[in-house]
Amino acid sequence: MPPAELTSVVSAANVHHVESWSFGKLFSGRIGRLRYFEGAVFILIFFFAFIAIVWGLVSALGGVTSIDSSNVLLNVFGSVLFPTILALFFVAYLVTILSLAVRRWHDIGYSGWMVLLQFIPFVNVITALILLFKKGEPIENKYGTLPVVGRKSLADIFNY
Repeated sequence: MPPAELTSVVSAANVHHVESWSFGKLFSGRIGRLRYFEGAVFILIFFFAFIAIVWGLVSALGGVTSIDSSNVLLNVFGSVLFPTILALFFVAYLVTILSLAVRRWHDIGYSGWMVLLQFIPFVNVITALILLFKKGEPIENKYGTLPVVGRKSLADIFNY
């Protein structure tokens, strides 16, 4: 039987993991600069890979739109289903990116509504630089405790 200290550490780690992915806390809490960068890069790569796979499937089946009226299924997939799948996936991508940005603004000490600045041309570049390079508050703030630090593995980006 493992020692009590080890059991409590493992239990605490599991609780943190479950809490970090609960849907109600998607826009609450704080993340550090490294977690923000890793999460954004991972989501971006995943998004482009998904688009490439779906686009490759559509191209292999005859293109996005087909003039061949004999293949109704291909016409429906190319003109209706494909754009719908991409739109739904884009919404999921946008929610995830906004969640990362809101939690990063919280770490800096600002309201999550600052994320709306990312939709203003030219201002979005400045806000991206702020989110990437400005250190978070070194103490607990009204948005939560300090983000977990000390993890160096890119494999740990799922637990930001």
